[in-house]
Amino acid sequence: MSNPSPQSFEAGAQANDAGAQREAKSLEQRLEGISLNHPQPKTDRQEPNRIKLSACTLDDGNSLEPAKQVAVKKFVLNENIDEEKLLRTFANELCIVDGLDHSHIVRIFGFVEDTNSRIAWLVFPWEANDNIREFLLSGKWELPERVSLIKDVASGLEYLHGRQPPIRRGDLKSLNILVNANHRAVITDFGSARIQTEARRYDSTSVLRSRQAASTNSNPPRYDGCPEVTLSATNAELTLTGPSWSFRWAAPEILNDEEPCLASDIWALGWIAWEVVTDNYPPPPEAKTNQSITLKVIQGLLPSLHEDGQLSQIGRLCDVMVKCWKLSRRSDYLQPNAWKHFDESSRSDGISQVRPAALLVQLGDTHRLQSRYEEALKFFEEGFAVTQSPGDESQSAYALYLAGHCHRRLFSYDHAEKSSSQALAIYTSIGNSAGQAITFRGLGDIYLARSNYAKAKEYYNQALTVSTSIGARIVRANTLLGLGQISRAQSNSADAEDFYTQALAICISIKDRVGQANTLWRLRQIHQGKSDSARAEEIFKQALARFTSLGSSFGRANVWRGLGAIHLAQSDYSAAEESFNHALIISTSTGNSSIPAAIALQRLGKIHQARSNYAEAEGSYTQALAIYTTTGHILNRTNMLLALGEVLLRQSRYSEVKSLLDHAVQVANQIDYKWAHNPSKELIAEVVEAEKSSTESLP
Repeated sequence: MSNPSPQSFEAGAQANDAGAQREAKSLEQRLEGISLNHPQPKTDRQEPNRIKLSACTLDDGNSLEPAKQVAVKKFVLNENIDEEKLLRTFANELCIVDGLDHSHIVRIFGFVEDTNSRIAWLVFPWEANDNIREFLLSGKWELPERVSLIKDVASGLEYLHGRQPPIRRGDLKSLNILVNANHRAVITDFGSARIQTEARRYDSTSVLRSRQAASTNSNPPRYDGCPEVTLSATNAELTLTGPSWSFRWAAPEILNDEEPCLASDIWALGWIAWEVVTDNYPPPPEAKTNQSITLKVIQGLLPSLHEDGQLSQIGRLCDVMVKCWKLSRRSDYLQPNAWKHFDESSRSDGISQVRPAALLVQLGDTHRLQSRYEEALKFFEEGFAVTQSPGDESQSAYALYLAGHCHRRLFSYDHAEKSSSQALAIYTSIGNSAGQAITFRGLGDIYLARSNYAKAKEYYNQALTVSTSIGARIVRANTLLGLGQISRAQSNSADAEDFYTQALAICISIKDRVGQANTLWRLRQIHQGKSDSARAEEIFKQALARFTSLGSSFGRANVWRGLGAIHLAQSDYSAAEESFNHALIISTSTGNSSIPAAIALQRLGKIHQARSNYAEAEGSYTQALAIYTTTGHILNRTNMLLALGEVLLRQSRYSEVKSLLDHAVQVANQIDYKWAHNPSKELIAEVVEAEKSSTESLP
């Protein structure tokens, strides 16, 4: 429910109205005589929450005493409603809410009965920020703040499902989740809540049969005339013999006329998460009618999360949402690992005690995970600038560590080393072993990128020592990947495969799907080097599936480039071109058209060159060269100049070739890239020979 109209509440007035007290007592006596549909649980906390209030404790506006606003849910008994049915509904909600005690579940102040007006009221705290939907529309809220609200709802639902016996919330939707003054989500309105029996808790698998039937029937199920379920066309709400369900959030089993269970709440949680991030009502906008909504739900036709601009930035949340909608996996969201990656430090409201720097770093990390490194650095630098007071050392170090990662990805190794070394110094000074472990590994990555294998191995070994001592398995797995890269670079495939296999085992044991995808990517390189193309392609497809489910555009682009490399090695140019085009589209569609896009363009140029399509090859190489020049990647810039020189040579544009090759040598000398000298000399020799032949052929 949204907040009911506010009323004023004065506890002192209660003692001054004996008649109202007698009315409250009358209600209490009448409630005792009602047999509810389900046995009520014994609460973990035996003291009741409710206060027996009288009608006059709701201020009439004439009191001089300080008052506070409350929300009142009114049960109105009119001539068309059975009195016992209303009292049963009232008693059910009162008894359930009275036993709850959780920060994300509404607390009841008390209840009121006015027998003359035939009204019963439940009194709750007034939440000024209204429901989640209205709250999000009231301002501009960043992704971390939205995710934190979703976590609040999940926490409250976990509490309800974890009680003995469990409580099924029922009719869970954004409209009955309020936001309090501290910007925390609070689940309210328990009119549809029921005690869950042992028979069906998370069992919703029988809906699979309905989906199979629906997939062969173009007409959605009809509910007209069904005695158990009716559909109101005016408010799009399903009404069962027990609780009611809002149509848009109703789970497949509800629409299939089956008994709801705890999994029905989890289905609704998935849609609430989708709604909070996208600002859209569920289901997606293309489902415009109740019939189309029903058909999509029954058939399991869900939105493509990773194509949404907002959702694609938080792949882990997408993964949890998919589990909420999977018939066989809905209970997974309650597992501790489901939410461990979402940091509570993401709040930025003025009342929260969290420092603004935490939000800046969180936002920067969101960009970093999507390969938008320049944008990420802006947030990290801003976050570091505001973390200069005592107590901020850990946050400062983390911002520096992440900045170092971004600089490395941008091939700015000097800046990467500087930021990482500063982070390591801070972590060491405050005795933060976890921070030391990740920074040792980060420095190893930097020296690996610089081909300084001795220094990289030194830092990796320190990272292994610290991560093993503190049980940081994910850091250990990433460090093993780095050591595998060193072994592979030194042509020691056996050791490399051993390191990768150890890393994969750790990632599987801790259910780190990102790590599994990255490790499979590395193992592909080993098998491709062994000319085991079939196995390499199989591993790549596994990695693609994992990166897609995680919403990692960088990972998906890497996989497509890898598949393209396999096809290119097999001279299957059509398949290779398709793969590299996939990689190029992904890289540019995310707003990150730098290095990943340049690599894809470079490979496409190679395919065009192999097909003797020199004009197309020149176009691809020229675009790649522009990116490498802008990003300051000297090595690849040199390689592109040499590749362009060869393409121009094949087009007999000799003067341009000489100019390009001279430029290539000058650029290569900036980083002492001696390898470039030999291809340059060979191409110059070809130019001279070609010019000589051309001159001799003249009459």
